[in-house]
Amino acid sequence: MKNPRKESSWVRNGFVVSVLLSGALASTASANMRVGRKVDGVFTGSLKAIPSAASIRLLAEDLEAAFPDLDLARLGPRDTLLIKATYEVENRSDQLIALPVRFIAVDIQDLAAELNGRSLTVSIVEAPGEKSECLARIARHRNAFLPVFYQDFLKQIRRLTGLDQEPDDRWLVKLSQIDASGLESASLFPRTIESPPEKDFPAAEFEIPLPPGKSRVVVTYRQRLYIEERNHGYFAVWPKKGVTGFDYLLYPAGSWDLDPGFRIRISVEVPDARGKKFFFKTWERPTIKCNLPLRPQEGRTKNIRMFKGDFAGLPADVLTFLLWVDKAAAAYVR
Repeated sequence: MKNPRKESSWVRNGFVVSVLLSGALASTASANMRVGRKVDGVFTGSLKAIPSAASIRLLAEDLEAAFPDLDLARLGPRDTLLIKATYEVENRSDQLIALPVRFIAVDIQDLAAELNGRSLTVSIVEAPGEKSECLARIARHRNAFLPVFYQDFLKQIRRLTGLDQEPDDRWLVKLSQIDASGLESASLFPRTIESPPEKDFPAAEFEIPLPPGKSRVVVTYRQRLYIEERNHGYFAVWPKKGVTGFDYLLYPAGSWDLDPGFRIRISVEVPDARGKKFFFKTWERPTIKCNLPLRPQEGRTKNIRMFKGDFAGLPADVLTFLLWVDKAAAAYVR
């Protein structure tokens, strides 16, 4: 016959052990919980002529972007996108024209510029004057493209500019009319991975000495990825839970005198996401979301796709290209 007092003691002790164990596990889980990774406000874009010259025309732009290897076990939040932008420019005068140009360059690496195969000297400067126009166009673009996905940004910019009480059909108009250059980028584009760049809104500037006739300007660099990690938890890692991609500003090209036949050709290389199950490699094809109708094509290997588009004129203010392998992303990328 069991001793009820002894059994009661075991029950109490077991309860205590259970509570302590569950508390320890909860503590461990809490220690491994972290803030979702986020990197926003990484903007680069087309060359802007400052000022434009009547005798110079922009004939075409070729934009090539290549995502890094999407190894789900090793991809880090500091991996970069490779960008190559090629501009066909014509100087219709009979004299050499030295034209200063600029493009917004937040969080870029390995920047290089060439004119007809010759290297150009580039400097990174603070460009607060570009901020107001950029914020207005980014806000208008995000509000039209994915208002639910970008709702935190849209609410924040309305609050910080004092437009949170304005009607939904009026605040974007008023945003384009106010000076927002004094707003710190970090207040609008939070980063949970690291501190924002030292320069609040940097731009790359250089001068292109254009001889008479047609010339080719090539700009190459590496750009930080946009990262939006969602539904993170115990041992969750980006990009398994979240979205990545990039924003490229198209509107600065409108500062040039565009040739009537101007075209922009866009090409984005996207590898399949590579993982491992037991001892075997696995491949997962990311889901794509873009605000422009880029056509999927076969890439240089069976696990790479190319997305291409050829447009007359500038098709939008901003090109946004997002991708993910997160099965839950359909619930929030809208």
